[in-house]
Amino acid sequence: MPVVDPGTRRPGTTRFLSIADMARDLDLQLLEAVAVRRGRLRESLLWGRDRRRRSAGDTLKLFVVSLVLAAVASAGCVGWSFLEGVLADRAAATSTSGSP
Repeated sequence: MPVVDPGTRRPGTTRFLSIADMARDLDLQLLEAVAVRRGRLRESLLWGRDRRRRSAGDTLKLFVVSLVLAAVASAGCVGWSFLEGVLADRAAATSTSGSP
């Protein structure tokens, strides 16, 4: 199988691949094909059959979900702040009432 040798200075020269080189080349092609297939399967799992066309309903669902997650995160922060304030007030009350 003649192939252009990238190591030569003249672009027209060819060399013949050995059996080991051809096997390595086929192995690389197979590994690349498997990687591409896995990537396509992963994308189809994430985005569905028609990944290029997303309807407005999908975008709206994504927006609502992100809005709910943001509300839950902010509520958690407010709750944690309230709890810290209550505990700080309780600690201050016990330290002032305990000192004569």
